[in-house]
Amino acid sequence: MHKKIAFLTDTHLGEQFTLDQGVDGVRNLEAVLNDVRSKGITEVICGGDIGDPKVNAQFIKLFDVPQIRFRLILGNHDKFHEVIKHFHVDAQFVDNELFYSEKVGQFKYVFMDSSSGSISRGQQEWLKTQLVDEQQVVIFIHHPLLKVNTPVDDEYPLSDRETIVDLLTQSASKICICCGHYHMADSQVYRNINQYVSPAVSYQFVKNASQIEIDNKRLGYSIIEINDDDIAIHPVFLR
Repeated sequence: MHKKIAFLTDTHLGEQFTLDQGVDGVRNLEAVLNDVRSKGITEVICGGDIGDPKVNAQFIKLFDVPQIRFRLILGNHDKFHEVIKHFHVDAQFVDNELFYSEKVGQFKYVFMDSSSGSISRGQQEWLKTQLVDEQQVVIFIHHPLLKVNTPVDDEYPLSDRETIVDLLTQSASKICICCGHYHMADSQVYRNINQYVSPAVSYQFVKNASQIEIDNKRLGYSIIEINDDDIAIHPVFLR
């Protein structure tokens, strides 16, 4: 099996803060989608933080075409009740959370909901069931689970993430985490976990700054490449 998946996150379309940074979110998204199409990629996963709720329908409709396989997770700027009006997935919703999974070849894809800034007890129990007898697990979640050496991590981490990391490290599975939220590219390895933070479609945070600093000139996304039982994730920056 050989496939490529585009992971697009943190578009922040129509939000006043994005506009105040001089960022045209729609233009950035168009640039990323053009790059994705030019590479022949037909699978897209949105990593959350779509933007103002008014754009949800328009955003999701972009991917509602036969030639694209589309999935979605929620970020802390997304509201379950607003997004679920337009995104349809074969899943049972518990406590207004959007989490689901699917088996793809050698991999189990696990789509998690961290929109509340934490992982509920019910979702934790569900996650445990997803790790049983799986050799390779790819977790798609908005927030990073492993600490990243950046001021953004000090200000906006996922609450009680250590609990989730402990759960993952107790598993015999090889875990790959694909996430966003920090608006930068980063990779971390801890025991059986490989974490990849994707750059944002909207704007970046300067990773090594002494305090939170915005770079409104760069935009990007990540490409997930799968070859049989191997997976590689690398960032793509435009401009």
